[in-house]
Amino acid sequence: MKRIVTKTDIKIIIFVILMWITSIFIAFFALDNGNEKAVIYVNGRQYASYVFKDIEEKEILTINNLGENVIEITKNGVKVLESDCKDKTEIRDDYINKSYQSLVCLPHRLVIKIEGGGEDIDEITY
Repeated sequence: MKRIVTKTDIKIIIFVILMWITSIFIAFFALDNGNEKAVIYVNGRQYASYVFKDIEEKEILTINNLGENVIEITKNGVKVLESDCKDKTEIRDDYINKSYQSLVCLPHRLVIKIEGGGEDIDEITY
């Protein structure tokens, strides 16, 4: 009888798994260079910016625009603590601190983005 899985198949499977683990490691750990900053936008304009590594103790920021949002900024991330909007989806989210994360409160036109952390996309990428 012929073997269903050969030694070559096992080597290929192990190689694919190792490549997958390596790409996860690069995506989440190696691209963080410590320059992440929280940028807060209100009505599409930049309201404030905080570099995480420069924050010594937590800061509480209250923004009153079409309603009230209370934001906590720490060395480890940003979180919306309170909001008087209807749905409160931004409160349910945990701290954000990676460049692919954001918090949004549509009724109050508030956007909090994490910028930096990785290199910008260049023309070679395309």
